[in-house]
Amino acid sequence: MEDISKIAILARVCPEYRLDTFTKLLESNEFNFKIFIGEDQPNSKVRSALDLSKINYIQMQTKFIKFFNRMFYIHVGLKEELEKFKPNVILCEGESNLISYIRAIFYKAKHNDVRLIHWSLGGLPGKSSIIADFLKGLLHRNFDAFLTYSSYGKLRMIGLGHKETSIFVATNVCNTEKHLRDAEKFNITKTEARKKLGLDDKFTVLYVGTIDKNKKLISTLQVAKKTDQKRYNYLIVGEGREINVLKSFAKRNNLQNVIFAGKVTKDIGLYYHASDVLFLPGRGGMVISEAMCYGVPVMVHEADGTEFDLVVDKKTGYHVKSGSVDRYVEILHKLSTNANLVNELGKNGRKLIIEKFNNSKMVDNIKLCIRSVCK
Repeated sequence: MEDISKIAILARVCPEYRLDTFTKLLESNEFNFKIFIGEDQPNSKVRSALDLSKINYIQMQTKFIKFFNRMFYIHVGLKEELEKFKPNVILCEGESNLISYIRAIFYKAKHNDVRLIHWSLGGLPGKSSIIADFLKGLLHRNFDAFLTYSSYGKLRMIGLGHKETSIFVATNVCNTEKHLRDAEKFNITKTEARKKLGLDDKFTVLYVGTIDKNKKLISTLQVAKKTDQKRYNYLIVGEGREINVLKSFAKRNNLQNVIFAGKVTKDIGLYYHASDVLFLPGRGGMVISEAMCYGVPVMVHEADGTEFDLVVDKKTGYHVKSGSVDRYVEILHKLSTNANLVNELGKNGRKLIIEKFNNSKMVDNIKLCIRSVCK
């Protein structure tokens, strides 16, 4: 292929956590990027950042169709917008934006010189469906390269029969530059940070994210039930459908050291600074790199696959593959009685973000994948 320059990125929306990545891509002189997004999904977290002025994008009217508890997004006019832009490469958000990437497949069928890249998790830990994998395999045959959120995702894609040389890893992280900067601003101790939040000065176990069933936050409360209330805070930041279930459990078991902070956006750094460990017993991902930016170690079970890159067991945190409540309790006891270990894990995690897993590295690997199909 010659004169490869126009890169179309198909995404449901441009969320705040993706904005810095897209901005850095668009700063490249190597390619001409345009991002094709839809409207915000009502009553959900699928929504674009408030300020998209730094990116080159087209926002299309979106039809939302729910089918068997799954939401499908139809971006009206996508075909026409692609015909206007005439991309050489289309980078498609994965199965979460299924209709758009099927349209990209049809676009490629009409324009044989176009190359397609599939960008996705690659697969979730502990979750696999033979039928779903078979259907994905059929559609994936149309793609020239694959971009996964983690090394774990790459292994899952290899398991689907894709060549290792066609799969690239851009480990999915938060806006690391922003959070690293914010972390530097704190000149108060954890004790002072906890005081600002109205927390008792105790070892603080943090959760940040939506409160849904797949987050397995009932495990957090079961851990809280087995530990001494005089020694631990359990701080849950977020909102979601399972909140009342958790609050009822906490009330029944008189867990007065479990604090439900609700949704926090503006001052999230203070919550990390006040905490000793981030605990993810279920799904999640972006918050792992956030915590590490603030020097907070992470205890995780099965998140979104990025934990295989970010949570180096006993070095930046703990990867608890068993998901055992007793094992969680054991690790928290070890951390709460060894401040030096907590500090060491936190420093290692922050260093890993600075040196290896950050926005700049993520963007470099995305461009590397694009170059591979432009040969």
